[in-house]
Amino acid sequence: MVDSDVLTAVSKAVHTALNVPIYLEFKENNMTFPCAYIKLIEPSMGRHVGDLYNTSLDLDIMYYANNLDVVTDTRKLIDIPSVLYLLLEFVQVGERTIMGTGMKYKISDGVLHFFVTYENILRKVAKPVERMKHMELTERVKDGR
Repeated sequence: MVDSDVLTAVSKAVHTALNVPIYLEFKENNMTFPCAYIKLIEPSMGRHVGDLYNTSLDLDIMYYANNLDVVTDTRKLIDIPSVLYLLLEFVQVGERTIMGTGMKYKISDGVLHFFVTYENILRKVAKPVERMKHMELTERVKDGR
C-alpha cells in the first residue's frame, strides 16, 4: 500500500460523503463549486524495526462552498465535519482497512479545513536472493580412523 492508494481511498470516501467534485490539484480557474480539494501536508516515513517502516500521511481536506471566500451558511459548514468524522475514521485501502487519527477541523476565510492522519506499517520488499540449486557432499573418516 502506497500513499497514492490511501489518497484514492480518501478521495472516494469524501466524494461519497459530500457528493461534490474532488480535486487533488488546485485549479483555481477551472474549479466547480461547491468542491473539495485534498492536500498532502507532511507525509513521513521512518524505520520501525528490521524491514518494517512507519508511514504517516497527513491530509488537509478543504471544502469550498463557493468562490467568494465568504461563509454564507455557517451551519452547513459545521454539519460537514460530523459526516467526515464518521466516513474517514476507517478507510478501505485495497484489502486492508486503515484508521484515521488526529481528526480536527477549522473554518478559515470561508473554507472548511478538515485534518486527518493515516499511519501505517509497511514492509520493505527486498530483491529475492537466488538460492543454491545443487550441492555435493562427500563424507569420510579423517586419517582412516
